[in-house]
Amino acid sequence: MRTFFLAWFLPSLPALVLGAQLTIAHFKTAGEKQEIQRQLQDVWDRGVEDPSAVTKGDCRQIQDCIFAFRAKAPPVPDRVYHFLRSHYEIDMRSGANDLKEQAVRVLGLQV
Repeated sequence: MRTFFLAWFLPSLPALVLGAQLTIAHFKTAGEKQEIQRQLQDVWDRGVEDPSAVTKGDCRQIQDCIFAFRAKAPPVPDRVYHFLRSHYEIDMRSGANDLKEQAVRVLGLQV
């Protein structure tokens, strides 16, 4: 048991600590992302009700939040990104289509 501890666990400890730190950082980032999504949804809802209610300042504030979020978000390993990429792409396209349909329906836009 002592040999196992010295031969495997001790040399692996820095990688395990890094993994734990990244996991905690990702959970924290997920919470921040939900807050940005809530703010964006609020602006969207206002804009669908009354397009003139959304200002350039509102849009700029959202862009700034997204930039700050992306700048400080912890890295995602390439393998994980490539594994999940198609799933995220499908979700993004579906969400964008839902928003487009809502805008067309509520605002009476022609597409």
